[in-house]
Amino acid sequence: MDVKRAEKCFENHKATLTDYGNIKILDFKNPKSSEYRIRFLFEEDYCRLHISGDLGELTATNYYNMTYEKFSDMVRDVGYFEGKINCHSRPLYIYDEDAVKEDVLELIKEKYGIEELIEDYRDWDYDFYSNEEVLKEFYDDILSDFSDVTGISSEARKILAKYIGEYDAYSEDIGKRKTDILDWYMFAFQLAQKQLNDDNAEIKTYPPVDTEKHAYWIDVTTEDDDEPLFKCSNCGNKGGQWNYNCDYCPDCGYKMEKVKENNNIE
Repeated sequence: MDVKRAEKCFENHKATLTDYGNIKILDFKNPKSSEYRIRFLFEEDYCRLHISGDLGELTATNYYNMTYEKFSDMVRDVGYFEGKINCHSRPLYIYDEDAVKEDVLELIKEKYGIEELIEDYRDWDYDFYSNEEVLKEFYDDILSDFSDVTGISSEARKILAKYIGEYDAYSEDIGKRKTDILDWYMFAFQLAQKQLNDDNAEIKTYPPVDTEKHAYWIDVTTEDDDEPLFKCSNCGNKGGQWNYNCDYCPDCGYKMEKVKENNNIE
């Protein structure tokens, strides 16, 4: 990652932490612009992180340290964090033509030999070409139908397999490079957290947000029933006293409220 560029992009950003208890939102943005703004939303009761903003979207889950207080563990180990990602809008890796040339050159040197490749390739139809021109033709063939999403084509891999073997020729790592987007996220979080450690940091605290779905038991007991009978207001599931004593409806899973007489919630 180009640290100097990142510092320049974030130099006028201000950090704000909004604390709802089980949900914490860290906003890091320039008050006068939406450029490079970023939000980290931690659903701490679900151990889930949502990143959104001008640098793309990402969701990650981990049942130990995907919380605001413990996220520094992830910042120190980006590779570990990558393994916890559920989905993302920006590519984590991309294929690059120059990187393909670098990787192929190293593989040819190791597995076959550059001079041997040139002589062999010259025999194909390049008798009067210089060594540099033969290599250029070779790379042109390898990069035919190249894609920055999938890399070199299957035809290119068939050519490579003749010189470096099928195992290496069909490796997905040829020409593959990190985009550094995760490093940008982590760097932004570090800068924002550093600001929040200041005495003048903007931290807003609110009552905890209840993210559970609620329903209540409706007393549907009649004179003909031998015992009390209750019905879930959400799904209509009926049951006796055992149901009423449950914290959650066994059918729909909603958190249940108790009722007094006349079906008023306690």
